[in-house]
Amino acid sequence: MHPLCNSANANKTAGKAELLNAWERVYCTPATAPTDGPIVRGDFARLRDLSLTIPLRASLMRARNATVTMAARNYLLWKNSEMKVWDPEMGGRDGMEAPVRFIEFGVPTAASLSVSIRATYW
Repeated sequence: MHPLCNSANANKTAGKAELLNAWERVYCTPATAPTDGPIVRGDFARLRDLSLTIPLRASLMRARNATVTMAARNYLLWKNSEMKVWDPEMGGRDGMEAPVRFIEFGVPTAASLSVSIRATYW
C-alpha cells in the first residue's frame, strides 16, 4: 500500500471512513485503485548548486589573500502541488517521462550547506 494511505487506513480501521478525501477513497482501497495509478503533471524546479565567495582582508589572517565561500546544493525544491511524491527524482526506473509514474523507494537527493575558508600564505 502507498505510504500516503497510512492515515486513510487508520481512519478506515477506526470506522471513520467519512474522513477520507476523494484521492484516498480511490487509491487507498485495493478494490477501486486503478492498476496504472494516477497520471499527474510532473513539473518541478530544483536549485542544484549556488555558491557565494567573499574576499576577506588578508591581514585578518596574516595571509597573502583569503576568501570565505558559502555553498548550497539541492537546497530549494518547488514541485507541482498535484505531485504526491516526496522528491520528484525518486521516481521509477523510467524517470519522470514514463506514461505512468510510481514511487520506487530510494534515497532522495541530499541537500547540503557548507562554508569554507581558503587562505594563501606564500
